[in-house]
Amino acid sequence: MQNTDILNLPGWQVIDCDASEDRYIIQASPCHPRCACPHCASTATAKHGTQAQKLRDLPCHGKQVTIHVDRQRFRCLVCRKTWFEALPETDEQRRATARLVRYVQKQSLTRTFVSVAAETGLDEKSVRDWFADSVAELERLTPRPTPQIMGLDEIYLLGQPRAVFTDLETHRIVEMLPERKKEVISRHLAALPEKAQVQVAVIDMHRPYLDILREHLPNVHIVIDKFHVLKQLSEVVERVRKEVKAELSDRQRRTLMHDRFLLHKRHKDLTPQQLLILESWLGQFPRLAAVYWRKEDFYKVYEAHTHEEAMRRYIAWVTKVEESQVTDAFEEFLQTVERWSTFIFNYFTYRYTGGLVEGLNSLIRSVDRAGRGYSFAVLRARLLFGQHLLRQTRRPKLKVSDVLDMENVDDQAGNVSPSTFVQLPLPL
Repeated sequence: MQNTDILNLPGWQVIDCDASEDRYIIQASPCHPRCACPHCASTATAKHGTQAQKLRDLPCHGKQVTIHVDRQRFRCLVCRKTWFEALPETDEQRRATARLVRYVQKQSLTRTFVSVAAETGLDEKSVRDWFADSVAELERLTPRPTPQIMGLDEIYLLGQPRAVFTDLETHRIVEMLPERKKEVISRHLAALPEKAQVQVAVIDMHRPYLDILREHLPNVHIVIDKFHVLKQLSEVVERVRKEVKAELSDRQRRTLMHDRFLLHKRHKDLTPQQLLILESWLGQFPRLAAVYWRKEDFYKVYEAHTHEEAMRRYIAWVTKVEESQVTDAFEEFLQTVERWSTFIFNYFTYRYTGGLVEGLNSLIRSVDRAGRGYSFAVLRARLLFGQHLLRQTRRPKLKVSDVLDMENVDDQAGNVSPSTFVQLPLPL
């Protein structure tokens, strides 16, 4: 079988092509003329035998491709040294075409090593090695500027928490550390270039994060992520639901377990059928109903347009909690807001949220599931350098959680400007 176009590789000419069910074996040769001696530049050269070599190439028509070449050796008539003719568009160290190497390195950022190896006919170890070489080059060449709006969160990966830094303006992961320990994060921030340009940092209510940021970025404006505040609010409803569940029959407990998501979903988002079910539960249990409606009322705090309006709404909400006689249910939540009030209410000045971090965490978990057994270094490299491929060039859509409503997440609200933080008085 002869097909002069099947290879389509510059600098090569196809001599013959044999096809089997799963492979093309292409006999080809470089079409460059004889070159000068690479040692002394003399043009007085003579042929000095050939050596049969095999090169891997990109798959074609769903088949693996191997190039067979009888590589010409030359001898210099002046210095008497020998050399092989050059193979264009080839990575000789890897015995493959350069385009195959690039393809494997790119595909390995989003696919499992096993699947890439099966497609190209390479050994899985070769795919891993090529990927590692690519990552080393990307680490050296890829700029990772210090973000102005920084997100700091964690994710449990391979059995332990890892600190994740994100750029909330460009919607990208900028670093993932092997641990969430205070000293590890502290070292990273200490080595951060251009620290002064970090204006806002969005974190959860993890005290070491606050201490580290105050130490290394004393001028940064810290915002507690809206997602984590609402998550703690949802936990109040869940605790009361469990109290109610303990008093029910086995059949009722199973029903309430399956209907529990209705308590966490926003009331305005429920379907007519879901509203009927919810009203049935709330009608039977007044304490659960009171906690549920106070949960719904709290969302109005995050609908405020200014810092001052948010504080007024929050104080009014606390009064409603006391009037509903469910202060004991919200006691832990109220104490949390009191401890973190400055940073929670900074949201209404800077309008940034870590919702993007939660969305990227979903991406991280999907990468982890796709390649079980991968090391942390492999997962980190995929996320740092392949996240644009994983997201298919689009920003990830943040899903509305069954537990928490995130429909009002704002990416940003204008330029960041200094402000005076007011400690919120709480009627506890």
